[in-house]
Amino acid sequence: MALKGGRGRAFGIHSLGFQEDVDIMKKFNFDAYRFSISWSRIFPNNDFCFLDGTGEINWEGVDYYDRLIDYLILQGMHLPTMQTSAFERYGDRVKNWFTFNEPRVVSALGYDSGFHAPGRCRSERQIGILLISFGTSLIHTQQLTKPRPREPGISTLDGMIPNNATADVSVDEYHHYKEDVDIMKKFNFDAYRFSISWSRIFPNNDFCFLDGTGEINWEGVDYYDRLIDYLILQGITPYANLYHYDLPLALHKEYLGWLSPKIVDAFANYADFCFERYGDRVKNWFTFNEPRVVSALGYDSGFHAPGRCTNCKFGGNSATEPYIVTHNLILSHAAAVKRYREKYQVDQKGKIGILLDFVWYEPYTHSAIDEAAAQRARDFHIGWFLHPLTYGYYPKSIQEIVKDRLPKFTADQVKMVKGSYDYVGVNQYTSYYMKDNGVTNPKPVSYQDDWHVEFKFDRDGVPIGPQAYSDWLYIVPWGMYSAVTYVKINYGDPVIILAENGMDQPGSVTLPEGLRDTKRINYYKSYITELKRAMDDGATVIGYFAWSLLDNFEWRLGYTSRFGLAYSDWLYIVPWGMYSAVTYVKINYGDPVIILAENGMDQPGSVTLPEGLRDTKRINYYKSYITELKRAMDDGATVIGYFAWSLLDNFEWRLGYTSRFGLVYVDFKTNMRYPKESAYWFKNMLKREKNN
Repeated sequence: MALKGGRGRAFGIHSLGFQEDVDIMKKFNFDAYRFSISWSRIFPNNDFCFLDGTGEINWEGVDYYDRLIDYLILQGMHLPTMQTSAFERYGDRVKNWFTFNEPRVVSALGYDSGFHAPGRCRSERQIGILLISFGTSLIHTQQLTKPRPREPGISTLDGMIPNNATADVSVDEYHHYKEDVDIMKKFNFDAYRFSISWSRIFPNNDFCFLDGTGEINWEGVDYYDRLIDYLILQGITPYANLYHYDLPLALHKEYLGWLSPKIVDAFANYADFCFERYGDRVKNWFTFNEPRVVSALGYDSGFHAPGRCTNCKFGGNSATEPYIVTHNLILSHAAAVKRYREKYQVDQKGKIGILLDFVWYEPYTHSAIDEAAAQRARDFHIGWFLHPLTYGYYPKSIQEIVKDRLPKFTADQVKMVKGSYDYVGVNQYTSYYMKDNGVTNPKPVSYQDDWHVEFKFDRDGVPIGPQAYSDWLYIVPWGMYSAVTYVKINYGDPVIILAENGMDQPGSVTLPEGLRDTKRINYYKSYITELKRAMDDGATVIGYFAWSLLDNFEWRLGYTSRFGLAYSDWLYIVPWGMYSAVTYVKINYGDPVIILAENGMDQPGSVTLPEGLRDTKRINYYKSYITELKRAMDDGATVIGYFAWSLLDNFEWRLGYTSRFGLVYVDFKTNMRYPKESAYWFKNMLKREKNN
């Protein structure tokens, strides 16, 4: 195997000191250098085309590449390069050419997502959705790709997450669950709340089991068996949630999912399967996590999947659909609870409830209209679900404002819905002021508009509380006391589980800084103090879950936000992907000659000397990936070259100088070069290869 090393760009720091950089390559035994020729460097006005034989040429740029090529040859380097317009000028010396580097990125990121220049895309973008406890839930933590653990859910709809992130792997609890459970045990946690994926268990998403049939993905079923068994083995009580925004995509395509009454039986059948399979060990169940978010963000604002709203790309009606969806969610919850109570609860001796988000709404002033505005906000928020589940009907304020847009429960449905929980989970993070907006639209506009309120985040310039990283999260400990006490007083003193509570740091925070989360410690101290005060005043709270165990995929924020008690390193090194990719090209495209033209991993751009030189993780990355490349070659792939990305730390597109891929550390202020430990590893490895 001929291993080639090094790679640079034809712009930026490299062009200022190419002889020094070529000398570094020679020193470290690299025998080839892949570089790019800049179209705009040679033709500065970009209009040359030379169809008529004319055009302005920047001879200084042309000569630069002459000097670079000549010096590379002088030092014994091979020259794969790119750009077709340079054949005549440089072809006497360059014998290996590429036309384009990653043209798919030009098309996809330049003209589909608009993430790269020229930034073109459709103006409407569907926001993808994925998952949220101390505990965790499906898409937040569980790998979605290999092996076949899960089929598409509604969360796979087109999305626009920072840095084009996805949760295809997230923090990969699917393969690391034992490690994660061991962390819980080490830190004395005695319960774990997780979510089961509907589409992981029923891969074709068309089961519904109305006729008793349907394909079951036993690999997915067995994963939850293993997780539950290991939790119990370690003395940790499992709390299982059945739905965390992950509707099987086929049900949305077939009958628009939560907009159809058909969904009620489908969900009850899915729940029934879980009760029967896991109920001998799981004694604490939740049907839904934050169903209000499904209705409000999925069907009112269109901010989450399925991205429906008035004038949204995927259709919708913000004045009616949120209320239809909530009605079907409530009926689905009640139907599942009915199944559990009639078929399983007596023998399994478990309990079941629902998880509801609750921002505390404080009146902006002590005026009667602001007091009423705050109460409307509470009704339209937690009351939208908890009121019918407790009393069998929607809050009076919702009935008076929404009128005939609000679906009605039949007498039989009231009987099923009323009292359909053994406990209620409350997710509480933050608080806002509410002000009456003094405006009532003559024609209904949306669920949010029906509140008739104005959100306020400060009084007289004083914020309601300090902000965490997320722009919606203000740190307001007394809101915890107010929210829990409100549920106690207004809903018959139910048994409460405080099911989510936490705050985030920026996703960009690095080690070891990311471990020093004093602000989070103070957050938890103050919120738990207020929770205890509510308990001392009579609230029946039997459990508390921090959000979350791990830093993970945070919906629209992707990986730019960290809520975890455990820091997650999000670069997933998957060496077997190298073997799979190379073998795939061999098998499917006629066994072509392959040059592995880019391979590498980065460090944070902020890493300083000497720490930046100690890149053991990069060494292990290259070891494992090159091993898999060799395995593909041993299995018949025709690979004639390998290039590491990259020789130098440099400008990394949208990431700018915040990311370092180089084998050589570059001080971006002085352009001084310092070889990293990975460069010396490459040198020794290449020496061994040549000797063999």
